[in-house]
Amino acid sequence: MLISFSCQNFRSFRDEQTLSLVASRDRTLEDNTFPCEALSDLDLVRSAALFGANASGKSNLIRAVEFLRHFVRSSAKEYSPEEKIPVQPFLLDQSAQEATVLEVTFVHDGVRYEYGLEVDRRLVVEEWLLAYPKGNRQRWFERKTGPNGGEETEWWFGPHLKGEKKKIAELTRPNALFLSVAASFNHEQLTDVFTWFDKRLRVLGPRSLPSGATGAYTARRSHEEPAFKARVLALLQDADTGIEGFDIEARPFEDEEILSVVPEEVRRALADSEILEMRTAHRNLVTGEPVLFDLADESDGTRRLFSLLGPWLDCLDSGYTLFVDELEASLHPHLSRRLIELFHNPELNKRCAQLIFSTHDTSLLDGPLDGPLLRRDQVWFTEKSTGGESRLYPLTDYRPRKREALRTGYLAGRYGATPILGEARL
Repeated sequence: MLISFSCQNFRSFRDEQTLSLVASRDRTLEDNTFPCEALSDLDLVRSAALFGANASGKSNLIRAVEFLRHFVRSSAKEYSPEEKIPVQPFLLDQSAQEATVLEVTFVHDGVRYEYGLEVDRRLVVEEWLLAYPKGNRQRWFERKTGPNGGEETEWWFGPHLKGEKKKIAELTRPNALFLSVAASFNHEQLTDVFTWFDKRLRVLGPRSLPSGATGAYTARRSHEEPAFKARVLALLQDADTGIEGFDIEARPFEDEEILSVVPEEVRRALADSEILEMRTAHRNLVTGEPVLFDLADESDGTRRLFSLLGPWLDCLDSGYTLFVDELEASLHPHLSRRLIELFHNPELNKRCAQLIFSTHDTSLLDGPLDGPLLRRDQVWFTEKSTGGESRLYPLTDYRPRKREALRTGYLAGRYGATPILGEARL
């Protein structure tokens, strides 16, 4: 579970900004929170919503999480010694020549961890990891790299980090993370930390889930697990899509035009792979017989919903932390609200999964007849200054009144984070 995430000098975020999922002392909507024993009996929120104008930094915050996860998972194996690190600093002042800093605090298997790194395009400048088993602070390792690279790197290892360390440090390239390399050598303690980034942190970022996505993950799980398929179908029907059933057929990859031009090893891999074809069933209004549609014939909203449902159920079942950019894209407000409610339901979300999403759907700020959806401490804003740097801040900074109309206040500019529109001269 995620406690906080901080980034500095990443894309539009010049100064350090922190997203915190620690709940306030507010006692409203208590199902939206859960206790965190690793935080001295403090609670965490089950979801957080990011509001803000276009180009204000919402997607960049999710990109920062996406970069951190990718770098932890891949730097040991996918990066060549001379390869540049794909980090993007703030470009509008001298920060472009400085390092990016990312830090995350999370709980995994009952232990709180603080992991951070400082990185530029050439190398990992610093990297550190602290653990708090039973609340006791332990500094497991720290690394500082000199300007000339690996030969000037200083390493410090705490007594609580067991197993081989120095040989792994020697094998860690300047452009790779020690955490990643240690996990590739099956270091027991650090592989456990690596698992949180690899398995328990999920990101559906700005380019990873377009509205026309085919939903390969949802299709694969539905094809292999009938019970999972039944749950996906129930949610599709609950969303009033008109779908009464769906079938998924696996067939061999047989595109001869592609197979004739790709390298031999790729050809063999494709020849052994399967293509999943999905058909949805609707009912003929006259005869009552089922009518089959290709998934491509469904609306963008239905296809996006199908793409989301696999990761959604996976996160709820396993207690993962999920970041989603532009949750409401192609979805009706009632539908995006229903998806969020699944995370807030303690009967469905028994393993304390968390959802962090960006949105322009201001209807989420105020409740329908059955009450509000979000607590005040679940609402965050991004705002960009005239200098081009983004700021991240919570709604609680404004201490809104208990019955204040949040949507009206936000659109009126009371909390900032809205565009300042000029007069068009055409």
